[in-house]
This record gives sequence, structure tokens and C-alpha cells, in this order.
Amino acid sequence: MLVNSVSKQTFGSSQVYRDVLLGKRNFYSLSTDDKLNVIYDKLNSLEKDHRSLSENQIKMNDFNKHAFDCIVAASARNNHSADTAYSNIGYQYDKNNIDLVG
Repeated sequence: MLVNSVSKQTFGSSQVYRDVLLGKRNFYSLSTDDKLNVIYDKLNSLEKDHRSLSENQIKMNDFNKHAFDCIVAASARNNHSADTAYSNIGYQYDKNNIDLVG
């Protein structure tokens, strides 16, 4: 089996990987080298997906913290409203198993 240098490898762009994704070729009928290329390209694409998912979760967490701060600040004039807003948001975080971080 020929092993390419990592610096020369074009990740996720092998033709056999695209053919398998499009259904033009059956993974099980590929040669061992092609199977390894497809597996490698698939793992690389999953790593990119997981990285973007984590970035989206971070953005959503920041958005939630900002929304929480806005609600509390807007309700600060009325102590009862602030307590109610805090309780409602805390309930949503608890219900979804999210830690309430300020």
C-alpha cells in the first residue's frame, strides 16, 4: 500500500470517497486501499462536523447568557419580576440539563 505524505494529502477529496457518497460505487466491493481512503476521508469529515457543532454550541451558550442578562436587567426595576424571570429561565436550564453559568 502506498502511503502519501500528510502534507501532500488532500483530505476529504478522494474521488472514490465522492463516488461512495453519491452511491456510484459500493464500499464493500472496493479494494483495501480504497476502503482505507474512504474511511480516512469520512473520519476527517466527521472531525470537521464535530468542531463546527462545538462552535455552534459555544455561540448558543453565549446567546443564552446574554438573553438571561437582558431579561434580568429589564426586570430589575421590579424585584418580583426579576425573581420570576430567573425562576423561569432556571427551570428551562434544569429541564434541558444545562448548567446555569453567569
